[in-house]
Amino acid sequence: MAMPKERKEPWHDNVARFRDERNGAFRRLLLKKNGLREKWRWKVWRQLLHLKAPLDAADAGSEATVDAHRRVIKEDVPRTFPDILAPEQAQQLERVLVTYAQLDPEVGYTQGMNYVAGLLLLVARDEQEVLCGFWALMQNFQLAGFYRPGFELALTYCHAVLRRMQQTMPDLHDHFLAIGIQYDLYLFPWFLRLFVTLVPLPLVKRFWDIILCEGSCAVPTLGLLVLRVLRPALLGEEDLDGINQRLRRGIEDTEGGNQRLEEADWTRLEQELSQSFESEHAWVQQILAERPPKGGYTHEFMREEFSRQRQARQDLIESMAQAAAEAQAARVEAAQAAEEVPPVPWPRGVRQSLTAPIQELSWAFC
Repeated sequence: MAMPKERKEPWHDNVARFRDERNGAFRRLLLKKNGLREKWRWKVWRQLLHLKAPLDAADAGSEATVDAHRRVIKEDVPRTFPDILAPEQAQQLERVLVTYAQLDPEVGYTQGMNYVAGLLLLVARDEQEVLCGFWALMQNFQLAGFYRPGFELALTYCHAVLRRMQQTMPDLHDHFLAIGIQYDLYLFPWFLRLFVTLVPLPLVKRFWDIILCEGSCAVPTLGLLVLRVLRPALLGEEDLDGINQRLRRGIEDTEGGNQRLEEADWTRLEQELSQSFESEHAWVQQILAERPPKGGYTHEFMREEFSRQRQARQDLIESMAQAAAEAQAARVEAAQAAEEVPPVPWPRGVRQSLTAPIQELSWAFC
């Protein structure tokens, strides 16, 4: 009698073991066109987040420490997925954000966190698990560094994207310098909202699949891919308002989310995600491994770096224009000198010896 085959454990029931044993296969699963199936997504995310028992906020500290945050949260929650979240879910989102502000008074609450917690709520649909997942994202995945005073982690990632953009998209980098587009107009809000208002929800969830697999270090790589997709349209814009509208499309659209990337853009973005993420991620990691400047990345450092690059660009343009003007002046001077040179006289006897046969021929035909 044949022994029954041992039933193989589904990979999504033990994600950690599957990732450890077949990390390449797991990454390829996340990067393929459709990514994770929706029915498995929260099961996989729970394991990647390493959720613990629900947090007890009873000993979190005085309610007075979060009063200021509570007022801002009450203003931001109605603007978070207003067409998707039911009133009960909006109340759950508010409680999650207030509780986190109590649990982590150093971070408290910063605008952008509402979208991160809101997406978790859409996927998990359980308030306690959302609170645990949000805490895990902030602490285990170090996303709290996006929101701490100084925003050092977010600025570090912005710097990595700008460095890689200068290497692989120098025309776009130069275009931004020429018009005066700085990181805080696009990268900074993209990262604080973890792309939630930039691309359609199915693609946002795929972005998050990768972030939870790779860690928060995947964020700058994803931002770079977005810029690569937008590059042709951005290069076609010649003024600050046009570029600002394309870069911030969806970022200021807090009411309905109807101005996200166009469908053609995010279709190309899906292709970039499948084809280019791994190679670009390796390059971005090399940049992140470099020693940061003394004092770390700050808004002051980033703005000074932008000003320095912009001034260097202007100096180069002026030097090239001066060199071109000098070359043109030299050409004009040479042409004028050639016109002023008197004709060279014929040597004695040469002119007569050349013209005499012609005169004899002319007489012969007369």
